[in-house]
Amino acid sequence: MLQEEYPDCDDCLELSEHLGPSISPIIESIFCTFEASLNSSYISSLQRRKQIFLSLIINGIIAFQGISLCWYQKINASNWKDYELFWKILGYSSFDNICDEFDIFDICSLISVSILLYIFLSIALLSIVKLFWQYTPMIIIVVTRKIILTATTIAFIPLLLILLKIFTYSSGHLEKMTIYQSQSVSSIWANFGMIGECLSIILIIGLVLLAIFSELFVAEIRHSKMQKDIKARSYSNFDIYLKITYASFCILNIFLRKNLLYFYVLQILLSILLYFILLSIMPYYNILQSIVCGGVLASILSTSFSFLLATLIDETGITVVSFVIFQPIAIFLASHKLKQRANYLWNENFSLKKSQTYFELSLRKWLTREKLDFDYEEIINKFSMFLFDISNFKTDLLVIWEANFCLKTIKDIKLAKIKLLQLKSTRRTLEGLIQERKIKRKISHRNFHDVTQISYLIEMRNLKRKDKELCQILIEMLKKVVSNSFEANKLMSLVINLSDSFNTVSGLYSSMAEKYNDPEIYECLSSFVGSILGNIDLASRIRNKNINLIRRKEISIIENSKGRLIFLGNSERFGTVIFMNQKMDNILEVTERSYKNRNFLSILPNSWVYAWKLSMQNYMKFSTTSSLPTLNRFYIKNNNDYLVECKMNGYLTVLNDDVYFLINLEPQTCKSEVFLLSSSHIILEFSSKIPLIFQIHGESIQRGSHISEYIHNFSDFQEERANRFMFNGKEMLGILYKLDYLSLPEYIFEINYEDSEVGYIKPRSENLCFNRQDSIIKKKLKHHSEKDDRSDTDFKSCEYEEMLISQEEINECLSLSSSSRSKSFKEISQRFVGKSKNAVKILQWVLFVSVKVI
Repeated sequence: MLQEEYPDCDDCLELSEHLGPSISPIIESIFCTFEASLNSSYISSLQRRKQIFLSLIINGIIAFQGISLCWYQKINASNWKDYELFWKILGYSSFDNICDEFDIFDICSLISVSILLYIFLSIALLSIVKLFWQYTPMIIIVVTRKIILTATTIAFIPLLLILLKIFTYSSGHLEKMTIYQSQSVSSIWANFGMIGECLSIILIIGLVLLAIFSELFVAEIRHSKMQKDIKARSYSNFDIYLKITYASFCILNIFLRKNLLYFYVLQILLSILLYFILLSIMPYYNILQSIVCGGVLASILSTSFSFLLATLIDETGITVVSFVIFQPIAIFLASHKLKQRANYLWNENFSLKKSQTYFELSLRKWLTREKLDFDYEEIINKFSMFLFDISNFKTDLLVIWEANFCLKTIKDIKLAKIKLLQLKSTRRTLEGLIQERKIKRKISHRNFHDVTQISYLIEMRNLKRKDKELCQILIEMLKKVVSNSFEANKLMSLVINLSDSFNTVSGLYSSMAEKYNDPEIYECLSSFVGSILGNIDLASRIRNKNINLIRRKEISIIENSKGRLIFLGNSERFGTVIFMNQKMDNILEVTERSYKNRNFLSILPNSWVYAWKLSMQNYMKFSTTSSLPTLNRFYIKNNNDYLVECKMNGYLTVLNDDVYFLINLEPQTCKSEVFLLSSSHIILEFSSKIPLIFQIHGESIQRGSHISEYIHNFSDFQEERANRFMFNGKEMLGILYKLDYLSLPEYIFEINYEDSEVGYIKPRSENLCFNRQDSIIKKKLKHHSEKDDRSDTDFKSCEYEEMLISQEEINECLSLSSSSRSKSFKEISQRFVGKSKNAVKILQWVLFVSVKVI
């Protein structure tokens, strides 16, 4: 990763391999960034040597002041024991009696200086190695960096412990926490100043580190071919100014401790000087660094004013007010001033020839709260340059991110498309994207915006006439995505993104074919859609009759590792159902038939829901494995996302020209010929003799919470049609037999068809074991082979037979208790005996009851 982000840091790869995961990657990146900024590929050798010498001097000064502070502490130590304790602090030993031996300010100063001492000495040492031993063996550099980085990482531990000690120390020891014994200020108010000083030091250290880390956000721009000298110089200047400032503060802290008034005055003057220095160099480095520096300045100013007032006026109110109020005011003023300065510089000097990045553009958009109104052509040219050189970059993802930002911020997308048509090496660029490991990983997981941008090229240029090679590249990319997508929503987002970018899939079918009337284009588009559906021939067969469905994005795809289920249709039209296994060698296609209220397909969005509609003309097996021709297999997803294989012996039975199978919820066990579905435990058995058998078993539901959720999921069933259900082209009346899920009874609903095609419902709760002998069908149902060509309007205008069950009886049944409901249920069911014409209604009633119970 480091080698990809910092190609000029030659030993980053070896460094990352030697260091392992224990070393902080952020600290590691700091040194690699510093190393890259000093590399000869950015600036000339003379400039590089000057920077190294200057950095060495600055780091030496800071290291010297740290050593001086240590020596100062040694002179003022009462005995060698205390001095040894100081080294214990640096050596990360016991911290029990620290506050008794030292004052808090000295301890925090020593800790902060020790941390900076590690960092600055390490950078100085690396600068010396780079300056005098340019051909140093790699192992020496790696070992040196490993030692330095380890020490730097460990150096942050005592700072955290000291902070914990400060804020958890008992109030009874406040008198021991004085910072300036020569001052007349009382210990309590001095402690206010002490805590503020400690916080200011910590804040300054944090902001300095944040300023360095902010370089990582825009480090990739240093790899571009533009403004390398400026970026290197600006980074060096920024680094030097911060180090000089902090070194000056530390030196003043050492030599002016006994005259705080002079110290604060000089600190304020130096802060003002730093402020103007930062403004003067502002156009040459990242704007985020300026904001960070403004935060440093605001913190210094507020701290200085607070302690100045705390020193001059020994009153509680003034001290607290100065510390609490001046801090946010100073931060606000400094930030506001920097924002005004930033807006002025952006408006006056904006040009892509400077060192700004698209990250800075987004930051400017946040600062100004207005839309970007840049030069479109310049942005497109910048984007084109990235696409041309993408194969030479080692940070392709960064390029794609900037390309995405570029296209998102342009108001006129058509202009972007026209400019993108001028690219000459598009094919090579796409091939580079496919071959790049990180790009493929990016595409195969979540954000698919890359293909959206690439699709502009295909839509505007490459699908027009004869450039089918580029389309094939995109198809290969899509296949990789589809093969790695295991969730329906991911695949749906892919389809939606493609539909948006291509003006919908069917839009290309119709508009491109009609506009150019070119068979090659039509064939290429068919291949493209086939790559989504998994089978090119299938796409060619269904494209014409389902073009309107796809145009309206009425396409649903459910996928698991065993196969893919595709629905073409909406809530008003059932459409076409296609199932195919992963190898695409066995496809089950169901003809398109009109059907209303296809709401059960979305009952449980997080579970598998399969709905099949088979006609007599398409009487076929349901099989996902061609090696087992006589055995039907079905794969369903359970709660733990494991696939359970369910076997069903025989053919799918067709009832009255159409039979509707609804299989949902997660299975717990699967057996031969019968498989058990958990949650509401519905048993379905498919064979040539037994069309449907339901068993509702409520014991497995924990206090009804699960089943209540499923009942509430039936949001599509409104009150006005709560007891009506579409079946075989007619709207039937059924009883909504709602279980009392606070005290769930156990029922088995069986459907037996006698010689006269009469069915009856037999409720029972005494036997939970399934007995197949009770449900043997003695005579098959008559199958009506007449073709059902009714349309949606036919359903609305169809007349039903006389209702055998009134709405009052239904309401009365629903209002009964569980025991009374069972009797009423049995009495109502007896009405159906002897009335053969209502056999279908019985079946539909049970279907409806079962669905509602789920």
